[in-house]
Amino acid sequence: MIDLKKEDDDAEDVEIWGWLLGLLERLGEDGMSSEESDIDMQTGMEVYYTRRMPWRRGVNREMKLIDDQRFKDKQVYTRKGTKPATRVRNGAKGDTRRFTPKGLPKSFYDKEWLTAQRKTDRRDLHISEEKFNWMVIH
Repeated sequence: MIDLKKEDDDAEDVEIWGWLLGLLERLGEDGMSSEESDIDMQTGMEVYYTRRMPWRRGVNREMKLIDDQRFKDKQVYTRKGTKPATRVRNGAKGDTRRFTPKGLPKSFYDKEWLTAQRKTDRRDLHISEEKFNWMVIH
């Protein structure tokens, strides 16, 4: 996506997509919410219900931007692999069963969740001193 945006002289969002890529890379697979598929009763289409990640800073808006792009730029994505599907991020399926990833920058963890953890549990997270500059995307 970023390479295509760089080739487009009119693209004004190259920096945003670079930042989103950095966010995804830093979160890694363990930082992504698990999900359950189901069929939407109104549309008959498959939807994914993401599970809450209590430890993770709220990034639903950013994840939705990435998901929505797949519907907008269908010609960019290959037809192989998983097809784009709507993701419902209301936490209706409960919390993820995945372990909290260790070694992330402090800003990736939800402040309230982190404060509620015991001191030894916070220490076991091996929170990185790395600074990650958060971008506000409008």
